[in-house]
Formats: sequence, C-alpha cells, structure tokens
Amino acid sequence: MKRFLILTLLIFSSAGCHRVASPPSVESFKFIQISDTHIGAPGAAEHLQEMLKTIAAQHPDVDFIISSGDLTDWGLQPEWERYAAIGNSTGMKLFQVPGNHDSRWSDNGKRYFRNLFGDNCFSFDHKGIHFIFLDTSLLLEQYGNFSKACLRWLKTDLQNVPQHKPLIIIAHHPPFFAQRFIGNEDRLLDLLEGYNVALILTGHGHGVKRWSLNGLDMLMCNGTVDKDRSYLLFEVSARKLTVSEHSPTDSAAKAVLQKSLLKTGRIPSPFILSLNDSIFTDSVRFLARSITNEPMLVQIDDRPADTIRTGGRISKSLKTFADGVHTLTVSVIRTEEKRRLRKRVRFYKTVPPHILVTAREGIQAGLATDGLLLIAADLSGSVYCLDTAEESLRWQLDLPGSVVARPVISDSVILVSCLDGNLYAVTKKKGRILWRFSASKGFYGEPTIEGSEIFVGNGDGNLYCLSLETGREKWRFATGSLIKNRAAVAGNIVIFGGWDRYVHALNRKNGEELWRYRVSENRYFAAATSDPLIVDSLLVIASHDHKVHALRLKDGTAAWTFQRKDELQPGYSSGLRYGRRIVFGSLNGKIFGLEATTGNLTFSTQLNFFNDPVFDSSPVLWNGKGYLGSINGYLYEFDIGDGAVLRRIRLTTDYIFSTSAVNRFGVFAASPDGRIYRIRQAQKP
Repeated sequence: MKRFLILTLLIFSSAGCHRVASPPSVESFKFIQISDTHIGAPGAAEHLQEMLKTIAAQHPDVDFIISSGDLTDWGLQPEWERYAAIGNSTGMKLFQVPGNHDSRWSDNGKRYFRNLFGDNCFSFDHKGIHFIFLDTSLLLEQYGNFSKACLRWLKTDLQNVPQHKPLIIIAHHPPFFAQRFIGNEDRLLDLLEGYNVALILTGHGHGVKRWSLNGLDMLMCNGTVDKDRSYLLFEVSARKLTVSEHSPTDSAAKAVLQKSLLKTGRIPSPFILSLNDSIFTDSVRFLARSITNEPMLVQIDDRPADTIRTGGRISKSLKTFADGVHTLTVSVIRTEEKRRLRKRVRFYKTVPPHILVTAREGIQAGLATDGLLLIAADLSGSVYCLDTAEESLRWQLDLPGSVVARPVISDSVILVSCLDGNLYAVTKKKGRILWRFSASKGFYGEPTIEGSEIFVGNGDGNLYCLSLETGREKWRFATGSLIKNRAAVAGNIVIFGGWDRYVHALNRKNGEELWRYRVSENRYFAAATSDPLIVDSLLVIASHDHKVHALRLKDGTAAWTFQRKDELQPGYSSGLRYGRRIVFGSLNGKIFGLEATTGNLTFSTQLNFFNDPVFDSSPVLWNGKGYLGSINGYLYEFDIGDGAVLRRIRLTTDYIFSTSAVNRFGVFAASPDGRIYRIRQAQKP
C-alpha cells in the first residue's frame, strides 16, 4: 500500500501583528561584541589590547563584552593563556564561545577552552534578557556544526525561558547565511520556533553584515585582528535595542540596527506549501499557493531556484537528482522589509538511505572493518562494534574523550586514539580495555600496526613507537607540532607528516631521523593533512597548499610534485592506489588520478554540477568501483579507471568527513548527524 504524507507548512510574518499582553521586563544597559581576535597571529595581541583600552575609555558603563569565536589562531596553550591574560587585565566581564581556529589546529581539543572558561554551551539572564552561547566549532575542521549534546542542552535551556522573554544568541559560525557554514543549522531554526529571539550574533566573516530569516535577525561582527577592525555597541532599553559600529581608529559611530524587543503575534504566511508524498521516483509534485502577490522562490537542495508568481500545483523532474534525501525549499523575499521567509520539507528519491545505527554523537572518524565487524567511534568517545551481517550492535565502549581518528583492527585487538590523551587497546570480542598508553595531549593520529609494533602521533608533537602486546613505549620522536594523521612503514623506515611542515623519515628500530622534507613555508599548510601512501620506492602525500608530493624513500628527495591550483585542490583527502595510479578527492569538488611514477594527470572529474568539496573523506575501493564522501552529504560511486561518476547517493543533509569502510555486505559511511549508513551496489538491470 502506498504511503502518503500530507505536510502543510506555514510561514508567519510580523507585519501587522499585535503586541503580546505582557511585554518583557527589561532594564536599560549596554554591552559590546568583539570577534575573531586570533591571538597568536602577527599583531593580534596588540590589536586586542588596543581595542579593550578604547572600549574602557569610551564606554566605561558597559556591563560586559562578548567575544564571538576564533579567540586564538591555532588553539595552542600559550595563545589561550595570552588571550585570558589580556581579557583579565581590563577588569571587565568577558564572555566567549570557541570558533573554528580554536579547535582546528589545537593540540588538545577543546580542553583549553573548558579549563579556562567552563562549558562551551551556556546561558545567563541579564536585566531581563536571556543570553545563549552556542559552540559551533568542529575538531580539525573549518566547517561548523551543532553537536547533538549542544542541541539537547539548548532544548532543555529553552524550556525554562518564557516565550515572550527576549533572547540573544551568540555563535561563531553564521547560521542561515548566503553560504552554508553550519551543517545542521535547520535544527536551530526548529528549536527557536515561537521564541522571542531579538538577535543572533556571530563572527567568522570578518565584517559587519545583517540578514534575516523567518523573523530571526542576524548580525556579524568585524574581526579584531583585522586592519579595519571595529566592534559593536548594543544599547538596550525597556522595549528597544540599538546597535552601532565603532572603530579604535575612527571616532564616528555608524548606525547598524534598531529594533523592538517585544514579541509580536503572528499572522498566516504569504504562501502555503503542501507535499503529498514522502518518496518519489521521477518527479516531485507539490502545491505552492501564494496568498499575496509576492513572488515565491522554489528550490531543491542548492540548485538554482525557480520563481513562481502565481500559486498552483508544481512538478519538478528528478531525473538528474541523486537517490537519497533532498530538501524542498519555498521562500519569499519581503523587499520593503528586506526579510526572507522560508519553509523546508524533506523528501526522498527512490528510497531513504538505510541507517545501520545512530550514535550518541556525531562521527568524524573513519570507519574500520575486518570483513564482518564494523568499528566506529564518535565525538562523545563512544566506540561501537557492529555485526554487519546481522546489523546488530555487539558491544559499546564509552571513553572519556572525543575520537577523531579511525580505529585500527588487528587479529584480536582494536586500537582507539582518544583526545583524553590515551591510546586504548580494546578486545575485539567484548570491548574490554587491555591497556592504555597516556601522553600529555590528545591522540589525533590513526595508529599504524606493523608486526608487533604500533606507530602513532600525538598532539604533543611526538610520534610514539609502542609494543602492541603491552603498550609499553619503545621510543619517541619529537617534532614540536601536532601530528594528525597516520604513519606509513616501508621496511625499516617510518614516514609521517606533521604540522611542523615537514615529512619525516625515521629509523624504525630506534626512532633516529633519516631525512626530512620541507613541504611549505606557510604555517597553515602542513604535510599532515593527508595520510602518506607508499608506492614501490616512492612516498606520495598531499598537502593543504594544494600539492601532491612524491618523495624517494631512500633519501627524501622529490621525484615529482603535482600542482594545478586553479583546476584541482588536493589537501585533506588521502590517496587510494589502483595499479599504477593514485586517486584523490579534491577540495574543489573533483576526483582525479595521477600516474604514480611521473605525477602526470590521468583523469579529472567534477563530482556534481555544483562545487561539492571533498575534505577528510578519502576514496575506498569496493567490487571494482570507487566510493567517496563529500561536504554536501553525498556518497559518490565512480569508475576507478577513468573517474566517471556512476551514481550519486545523498545520504544526509549534513556533512560527510568520515572515510567509508567496505566489506562483502556493502559500503558503510557516517556523518556528524551520528548515523552510520549502509549502501549496496546497484543491481544490473
């Protein structure tokens, strides 16, 4: 029997609404927003000191200052200590949220922030306004996301807030911006429905910008680190909020925004959207009826929108759309108010993706399999052992720190790198901890097992050689910077890349350095962004400055270097060897193949009609076909020989950072929504 799902979605506008009977009780006060201080970058500390000195002199009556993320440049301990010292020296209250720079290169995860400032999601009431601070940062990533724990906390926090009370929300990444910066931003929109959100304050974009969606007003602050730096002054009265921009180098203030703090009633939206089924094959049919003369924009996913000026039944072909989940969006732009109203409906082409399990928290770490068991680990520290034949959970182990590296399976032991500073050896059968090895910082690197030895990198900059049986340390090699990815072993040589910008080759027996190769002079570009791959007598590795390097194992000299920045942007995706060819994913949404001995380009293929970046997900091989995940939630099936895209499957509206795992039961992929998906190969007609 065919299933039908009737969805009627209304958007409400504040125009012509009546005020609520009980206005909020708000006292007058002032506060200031700064953002993107980037302590650790050249001149950043001096800029922040100057900014705070100016604020203290010109606005001594402000109650507090908000700093909306990217507090540090690399998230390192000296940077955190300098930031805190500068903030404490003013005697003014300072509240902050972390940004992507605070967690992307940090050698200790988010522990520095928590040790200095407490929870990274928190709230407080001040003179009648409820302030909510949300962490959007993801470990090791420039992208933003709301963790499942953060969303649960927010839901609970809002339950204790009267709906007429004004809310001001602070986050680093801007939600509902023209460019998507937060993978699951729609979850925030759902939770805020019906509340009196006065403003959402953000950073990240290093400029003062305003935008609106469904009655939510959003405001971005300029960067303190920038040459044209400025800050925002908020003046709150009983019923009104006024925002102005100020600069330490310009005494003239610029008006930014003025708005009411009163929660208004609601009237029906200017349109109605109905979708009469949840699963479609060839085309999706929906009713979009306009109540006013305002044009409607109808869009599926991120494709170009169609403008509809009259209501009616609309049908859009799905022939060029991937199987899986899609989002239908209808919106109007109220030109006189410059306000955007939007509602979305999720639907599926053919069938919904098959979900094997939903984890406690999001998954960034790659998946591992031994042919039957699938091992996954999430950002809460939970490790899952799944039987892929029976699709059942055999055991779950909860560790006290996030896991961002793929677990490694040996004959009877599973190794898990954890950001609590421990490498764990866990029994495959029951998930019991056999031993742990502790270091001073978090373990980011995927362990490499070679014979009876383990090689693994840590946030403290050391590569450790450990005994597989006992976890006892045999030797360590210090680089001075975070080691994120795994090491490769070729005979008696161990090779790895670090954020010190070098590829290092060590003597396997004693850890003595044999040679090193400088990848880049730029401090942000490391040889650690992709895993090293050994191809005969060469080591091949991609770096974030969009190069692929082939080094001779014997002496570390360059055999070839591939770089075409305008056409291809290799970086975080690791290479897959296929015969004499190496296949990579690209940050500009392509897959490409290089001839291993020469570095000549053998193919380059655009994955989708739009730019769909490949970040940490690396290609895997299954039954003669390649599979690769993307930022827009797609799993691509492609011809491993010529790169032709054979099938596009949209698993999630969130990101896919994780590298898939394959066995005879299918391809398994995961995403920050915490779901593990199974995909079977398409059957021949």
